[in-house]
Amino acid sequence: MNEINQKPSFPISITFYLAITIFLLLFAASILLSPLFIQSSNKIILGFGALVYNLNAWLCHQLPERSLQLFGTHLPLDARMTGIFIGALIGLFSPLFLRYSKPIWPWIVAFLLLWPMAIDGISQTILLLRESNNVLRMATGILAGFGLFSVLAFELLRNVTHKVRGVFGQGKALKIAVAANILIIVFISALSVPIGKSFVSSRDAVALAKSRLEGGQSVVAKTFYLAPNAVISLPTDPYLDHYDDVVLKDAQGMADSYHFHSLLKLAFRPFVSPHGVWVVALLKKEPKTKSNVHFLPSTPGRYFYIDSVSGRIIKEIGH
Repeated sequence: MNEINQKPSFPISITFYLAITIFLLLFAASILLSPLFIQSSNKIILGFGALVYNLNAWLCHQLPERSLQLFGTHLPLDARMTGIFIGALIGLFSPLFLRYSKPIWPWIVAFLLLWPMAIDGISQTILLLRESNNVLRMATGILAGFGLFSVLAFELLRNVTHKVRGVFGQGKALKIAVAANILIIVFISALSVPIGKSFVSSRDAVALAKSRLEGGQSVVAKTFYLAPNAVISLPTDPYLDHYDDVVLKDAQGMADSYHFHSLLKLAFRPFVSPHGVWVVALLKKEPKTKSNVHFLPSTPGRYFYIDSVSGRIIKEIGH
């Protein structure tokens, strides 16, 4: 039997590899689309977006000033975590286009690629020597994600000859991997329905804010979404005063509105946190653009901070 027709020695590892790869592709899609979904008026789509933001609260601080924007809203993961998952996807495909002379090399490469992220993170967060930026955070995340998941991919596919054919030619493994991910999609979709029904949409938040104004006032409405962990994490950012942003400053005290009585509750913060906050700014004029602003510079108007689950106005501030 020639080498091309050899079957892999460990088909379970190929199934596992395919399942992880498909899952991360779907996960990346959910991250990129959730800023669009969270602004939807359709309750099912809105619920899916809200669920993605809340699930990712376990993985990330979700600080808006350290996150990228898409569709006018911050992603549910910060720039470094976004980079890690991008790098992870590239790393999973690396055995299909890379070859190493010895099995130890992927581990050495992974070790070396972790250092840029470690240096950037430690110098910023622990030593407080400098503030990083989103380009650097994302770049170091990509390197780290690539290194770690490249190791995983090479270990899972170590016994597969002719990688592309050996991996994607395994029909049974591919079917199992696809079926497993379909079950995950069905489960998440089922959860999205009740979440969407109980979630306040951006349109509802604007209507609630406008109902608090005296009739007939002409305003410029700006709407933003603060991810669940952002409310808790904002007061911990030592560089927050570097931003001339009225929303970031207003939001610092909102964590006081939510009570955490134990470390156990903090571990389950997606279920006890505010589940995200709608910011509705009803302004007297169009705001000016500033480079060190993530939401809005100080602009005359009324600012409403609304819990996206209860619809409670946490803060109403005039500027």
